[in-house]
Amino acid sequence: MTTPTYRFAVIGLGRRGRYHMESLEAMEEATVRCVAVADPRDPTAEEEERFGPSFYRDYRQMLAGTPDLDFVLVGSYAVDHVEHALAALQRGIPVFLEKAVAFTWEQTVELYQEVVRNRYPLFIGFNLRRFPATLAMKRIIDEGSLGRIQSVLGHVNTGNRWSQGVWSHFRTPPSSTLVEGKLTHDTDTIQHCLGAEVVDCTATITRNIWTEGDDRPMTAGDSCSISGLLSNGILYTLHLTTAGPDYERRYIVNGTEGQLEVVMHSRRAGQTPAAVTLWRNDEEPQAIELPPAVGGHGGADFRIHRDFVAWLQSNPAGPYDPRSILTGMIIPFAAQESMATGRRIDCAARLHQATAGVSQEETREK
Repeated sequence: MTTPTYRFAVIGLGRRGRYHMESLEAMEEATVRCVAVADPRDPTAEEEERFGPSFYRDYRQMLAGTPDLDFVLVGSYAVDHVEHALAALQRGIPVFLEKAVAFTWEQTVELYQEVVRNRYPLFIGFNLRRFPATLAMKRIIDEGSLGRIQSVLGHVNTGNRWSQGVWSHFRTPPSSTLVEGKLTHDTDTIQHCLGAEVVDCTATITRNIWTEGDDRPMTAGDSCSISGLLSNGILYTLHLTTAGPDYERRYIVNGTEGQLEVVMHSRRAGQTPAAVTLWRNDEEPQAIELPPAVGGHGGADFRIHRDFVAWLQSNPAGPYDPRSILTGMIIPFAAQESMATGRRIDCAARLHQATAGVSQEETREK
């Protein structure tokens, strides 16, 4: 059997873009090779040696000057995601788009409507869906082991070291919070695993910055608490903090017949990197066996790149799960609006407005 070969380009070769590039090129299922890069900065010596004139500072020149691309990886800043993704899609090139999908809700709706109406081949990089612990959580929920689900609680702690590094990188506070950048993974995951879309959202968000000496952040971060209902009556609560010993995502799912505790991933000393424990009523807790980690993010990146290449092999005639463009972003943006206005945000109405005039046939997942 012939191994498929793919030529791709990267728009935005930062840390995450480089990681995607190297992971894709290391795949065994296909021969995947990055042949061009667009980034407004100057190339490093290593990049200059590898790409030469194929390292562009303008993504438009790269797209125009690089023929026969099989796909484009968009790893630029979220504020530019929609512009960069549509530029490639309008040339008929499939796109792997890193989250967060967009910088505003208006951008999100624009991307969704353009992708769906034109059947553009877009794949969103929601890798949290593919963490081993997340896959186990969805399987247990789908099996009905918890009975009727009543609530889900997610706690995301980026830890002091991660948040300090991010804010030091920016040097001055970014114009948005970390809510849309981090929680888009989680808001996508709860809706995906529980098989329901968000109905409403109420939130409180805080920002704290302590500076020292040269006015660069010494300790800084955003925290938030978000609550609301899903369309099947499940109450969701998400808490994000950038304070604490280290990076960890932990979920608790409560049902009429039991409870599920999920450590999706953890870097805390002495903590298992990932764990799933099922408590059924009047039974001893059961530890769920998880597969060994392969690659970054506990094996999730390996899985998402494998899924993406398999999707490309299927010759997609449209987007992969286009509804997730909207559902993965609406809660973070609604949370910021709720904080600013003090109001409950009707997310179901926003989703209805965003999809008005787009047929069900067009929105069907490929």
